[in-house]
Amino acid sequence: FQLAPTLPKEGVDKLEHYRRKFGEFRVNTMVPRMKQVGRAHGLEFNYGGRVSNTLDSHRLQLWAERTGGRPKADALREILFRTYFKDNGDIGDAATLAAAAREAGLEGAEDFLATDDLLDVTVRLAEQKRREYGVNGVPFFVLDNRVAFSGAQDAKTIVHIMEQIVKPEGDAADDDDGGDGDDGGAAGRAAGAARGGASGL
Repeated sequence: FQLAPTLPKEGVDKLEHYRRKFGEFRVNTMVPRMKQVGRAHGLEFNYGGRVSNTLDSHRLQLWAERTGGRPKADALREILFRTYFKDNGDIGDAATLAAAAREAGLEGAEDFLATDDLLDVTVRLAEQKRREYGVNGVPFFVLDNRVAFSGAQDAKTIVHIMEQIVKPEGDAADDDDGGDGDDGGAAGRAAGAARGGASGL
């Protein structure tokens, strides 16, 4: 999901972009809070660098999955998160993306990024998933392709939803209170508890 598809490829200053989007006061409140919460969980959030159009980043992830399989693609995503949120890297920059791919054990990213390969299918798949799950912002969670919900939920809510998903089928039925199961049973109701918009899929 591209949060800001109209951003230029060369990017803009990250903090300036946030100030224009959220306002000075909210940014001045949000940034220290995010850093504090991150440190409590062993994460270091930084807000320097640039934010840019991420279409090539999405395209690269699709290429990674088709080239190296899900493990390589997942490794690439983790590296891109670290690059953007911690290292102040520009994940719209081809050199930065190619370096991330190499770190994930994928060769050939430079040549791929120099083409338009997978551009149309990346845009089409993203739009398809956006409509299917009703994505209109981030964060947005899709668990086991069964439950989707939006909003910054607290950890207990997310853990509860995950526990409902992995319950044996009989146990989930016991929790269903006679429902018809169309909402994913207990998992669907757990997602409903996350309202911020939630749906069992």
